[in-house]
Formats: sequence, C-alpha cells, structure tokens
Amino acid sequence: MPFLPLLYLSGGLDYSYDTANGISQTISVTSGSFGGGLRFDFLPWLSATVGISGGYFFGFFNDFSNSGSNPFVSADAEAFLLPGPFHVSIGASYLCYLGLYSGLEASVGVSYELGASTGTTPVIQQPLPVKAQPLNQQPSAKQPAQPPATLELKDVAFDDVYPVFHTYYDTHPLGKVVLSNTTKQPITGIKVSFQIKEFMADPKDCPAPQELAPGESKSVDLFGLFLPTILDTTENTKTQARVDVEYTLNGQVQHQDIVESVPILDRNATTWADNQRAAAFVTTKDPAVLTFSKNVNSMVKGKIQGAVNPNLLTALAFFQALQLFGLTYSQDPIPTTTTTNQVADYIQFPRQTLQYKGGKCSDFSVLYSALLESMGVETAFITIPGHIFIAFSTGVSPDEARKTFSHPDDLIVRNEKSWIPIEVTENAGFLQAWQDGAKEWRENTSNNQAGFYPLHDAWQVYEPVGLPGADVTVDLPPSDKILSAYLGEAGKFVDQEISTKVAVLEGQITTAADSRKPTNDLGILYARYGQYDRAQREFDKLLAKEEYVPALLNMGNILYLNDQKDKALDYYNRAYAKQPDNPRVLLAVAKIDHDLENYGDVKRLYAALKAKDPDLAAQFAYLDLKGEESTRAADAAGVNGVVVWEE
Repeated sequence: MPFLPLLYLSGGLDYSYDTANGISQTISVTSGSFGGGLRFDFLPWLSATVGISGGYFFGFFNDFSNSGSNPFVSADAEAFLLPGPFHVSIGASYLCYLGLYSGLEASVGVSYELGASTGTTPVIQQPLPVKAQPLNQQPSAKQPAQPPATLELKDVAFDDVYPVFHTYYDTHPLGKVVLSNTTKQPITGIKVSFQIKEFMADPKDCPAPQELAPGESKSVDLFGLFLPTILDTTENTKTQARVDVEYTLNGQVQHQDIVESVPILDRNATTWADNQRAAAFVTTKDPAVLTFSKNVNSMVKGKIQGAVNPNLLTALAFFQALQLFGLTYSQDPIPTTTTTNQVADYIQFPRQTLQYKGGKCSDFSVLYSALLESMGVETAFITIPGHIFIAFSTGVSPDEARKTFSHPDDLIVRNEKSWIPIEVTENAGFLQAWQDGAKEWRENTSNNQAGFYPLHDAWQVYEPVGLPGADVTVDLPPSDKILSAYLGEAGKFVDQEISTKVAVLEGQITTAADSRKPTNDLGILYARYGQYDRAQREFDKLLAKEEYVPALLNMGNILYLNDQKDKALDYYNRAYAKQPDNPRVLLAVAKIDHDLENYGDVKRLYAALKAKDPDLAAQFAYLDLKGEESTRAADAAGVNGVVVWEE
C-alpha cells in the first residue's frame, strides 16, 4: 500500500485436492479469501510476510456423494528469495476449515511479482550527469528554468514571548519581518499573517504596506493572539512560527512564507522594562484569592464602628491575616535567561504565593493588591530601586483625608486621590508597614527615584490573566486569632489618631470657664471612632448637671447606632422639648419616626426641617418617601444609618 509500505492486502481463489483419513475417497475444496498483513524487505533478495486471511469454502467428495460449505480462516508466514520479479517462496500456514478439518501446512513455490523490475525493494535512480554546454548556449527546453526572485522575506526577528502577556501581543508586536521587492515591477495587494500553531487557533493578520515599489523594502510588525494554554508553559522552550505573505505581481496572486523558531519563556517570567507589567499577575477573581478575602472580610466586618476609614480597615484586616497565615520571604528559582542574555524576573501569581506561603516583595505586592482589589479597594504599585511595594486608596478626597487622618504627611496624593503606602515585607504589623512605606516613599521621591503606577491604569495595557490548573485549598488561620489581631491593631490606630486631640480637649476642659463644649467635643471624638463607652461617660457628666441639648442628641445617636431605638427616642424627645426648632434635633426625631413608620409625624417634622435647613434636609431626602423606595434612596445617598453629631 503506498501510504504504508509495510502493509499489504491480498485476495485469492483456491482449489485443493486432498485425501481423507480412513476413507477411500478423495475430496475437492474450492475457496475464496481476503486478508492482509505486514511485509518486510530485509535485503534486495530477501523478503518476508506475516498475515491472516479468511473467507468461504465449498468441499465435496469427488464421487459427488456428499458436499458441504462453511467459513474458514488461515494464519500465514512466507519468505521470498532471489532478486527480480521471479521469487522462490517458502511458507507455513495454519488452516481451519470449519466443520471439515484444521491443521498446519508447509509450502514451497515459485511466484512472479507484477510491476517489479529489479527486486522487491525500490531502486533509487541516480540522475545522469549534466552535459557541459558553451556559455552562450541557451539551456535545453527540457530543463525547467528557476522562477525569478520576486518578494524576499528577510531580517525576521522575534522578541522573547512572555506567556503572561498573551493578550498583550494582540495589539503590541512581538517581532518583525522585512519585505523586499526584488523585481522591476510594483507589488500590490500585500497581506501578511503570523501564526504559531501550537499556541494560536488562527493566523493573526498583521498591518502591511499596500504596495512595494521596485527595489523597495519595508518592515512589518508581527502580532499574535495566543490561546490561554500558553500559560501551561512552566519552562523555557522554543516553537516554530510561520510568516505567510500573499501579494499580487503582474496581475497574478503569489505566496511566500518563512518559518523561524520563537523563544517561549515560562509563565512566571517578566522583565521590568515597564514597571506596570506586574499588573498582569494581579488576578482578583482567582478562587483562592476570593476564598481568602471574602472569609477574612466576613470575620471582621462591623467589629470596628465609627468614623475609621473603611478601606483602611479592610487593608488592616488582610495584612494582619496574611501575617498569621505564615508568609515567609524566599528566593526565586534559578533565574530565567532571555535570548539577549538578560535575566528575567520571576513573579508568582497570588494563588501560587498562597499555596507556597512564601515569596519576595513582588509576590507579596501582587497578592496583597489582588486581595484588596477583590473587595473593591483600588491599589497602586510603588517602585523604588530594587524594590516594589503598594499603596491603596482611602476612597476620600485629599482634602477630606487631611481632615480625617492625624498624620497627613504619611499619605500620598496622586490623581486627586489620597493613598496609603504599605511596605508589604514588614512583619511587625499594619501600622509599622504603613510607617515604613511612607518613609520609603518620602526618601525616594526626594531623589526622583520613586514610581507610582495605579493598577487600573496598568490593566489597560497589561490585562490580568487567569492561571490555569486546579484550585488551591486555602487553610485560613482560626477566625478568633484573625479577629483578635485585627481588633488589636485597629485599637492601636484609633489611639494613635485621637491621642493628641484627646490631650488638647482634656486641657480645655480643665482650663475653660465653661467646660460644656470641650466635654461634648471629647464625647463626639470618642463616638466617631467607635469608643462609645468613653463617649457616654463624657455625655453623662454633662447630663448629670442639666438637660444639655448637644449631650442629649449625641447620647441618642450612640443608642441609635447600637440599635436601641426606644432609648434613643427618649433622648431625642428630651432634646426636642428643649429646642423644637433645632434642625439636627428635627432630623433625629424624623429619622427614628421614619424607622418606626410613623409617617404622619415624619411629614410634619421633615417639613419643619426643610424650612430651617434646606441643605440638611436635601441630604436626607429619603424621609419624604416610604417603604422600599425610601430604603433604596437612603442607600443611594449613602445616609442609611448615618447620624449627625451636635457640636
């Protein structure tokens, strides 16, 4: 068979004349068969076959006294000797005529092979020597002339391919080829495509010049849209790339192609030619990342009340949980070397860092960033010579942040946002990591050595990719340990934020002729940071002496925030009795009546509020609505559960 030289097929018709044991008569057997097997050509004069065949036979006594028919099978082996079409053959077979007999058979014979001329194996014909011709003599008409050179593909060059940027190469070139018109005619209709079959489903069309003038050369950038399977590459490798060019010359469409090897690096490889490249590793939707972030968030949510920045609390919780998780600083594998003899960095995906419980600054930065982004906290990379750490957005404007935080110099203001820098390798807690990050930022900014790269901007160029493979089981530390570490560090932050203000107010209380206002302000300060017990003690000092309206309203606010609405209403009503025209008192009573669905009282109180303080009334416009509609409006305005303190 031409497509598989070892295989042969056979068919035949047979007649046998046999004797029967113990019977004086003779037997004739006719049969038709079909079969096949393997043929081996060892030498020009020696071949052998092995195979099986089967068919149907008809047997009868030669006196026609009886006859019968049935299927039969045969297993055969045969050797062929002598070169040329004539062969001497020696063979053996096992025959099984069902219902008649079975047994071994040996044979010797002569055969002739149709189509063979010199032997069983083909002979390679050597070309005849070319007869020398005078230089001025034209080639023989029988000798085809070589086609003239037309479009030449040269100077093909490829960059190292980094699997983590497999979507990046769809719009950014990974190589180039030079097209050169070597003819005296213009070349038009040029189309260039690029493909690596191992990692691309289809060829990628590449922008090409519309026309090449005679003798003109132009460079074409090569692009590729890779399949996600390229991320299975865990070691450096090479593969074949093909550049195909279609063009029109003298009205005829022609084709040229060239095949070159392309280096493919491992999936964790990258370079710092662009410091934004680490963004591709920040996979916020990886199941391992979501398992960690959502579980930790559930453990700490609502445990700290008051005016502490919610983004800060989320970042604090994740930092403390990662320390309990047991991340340790570890070195990379043996460095990857690019084709230009540069060392490529090795960055782990967040899932890998959680799985290995180890890494270096870039790995920890990528993981911490992924955790925060998975909970909607915007992050940015900060790079300084030989190091990377992150910052996260506070979610408030720079002006608001300066009023909120006691140490505004430890913030970074970029793009009309306020950011908190965190040194991800610090192991002494979140507050120390913040202090270290702020120090590194200030020192390197003064030397113009710090880079700031918001992750969302970097993602516009280097999209995050999903790491293939099985999910990793994330064994979180016990929830009580995470909560304890969280509350401890958050408590330190609150004390740090209010300590200076507390000292100032306590001094005013001691020295002021009227201590009511600084005492009330101290209670508000404690309340805003969730230290309600301390706040209540300050308000009680005032209320023990008189029905001081700010203390009544603020005490009611604390009870309202602790879901003790009946007691809160009592304090609000006492304040209302003293100052029924106070806008903040009107708001407090209207809010609690709205919660209790006393909509008639709400309508009256809200109308009075709009007359006294339209701006305050506009902030709480949901009070003019009822039911689910009012709840949605309160959520949209961000005032659901919000109280206004009376200073």
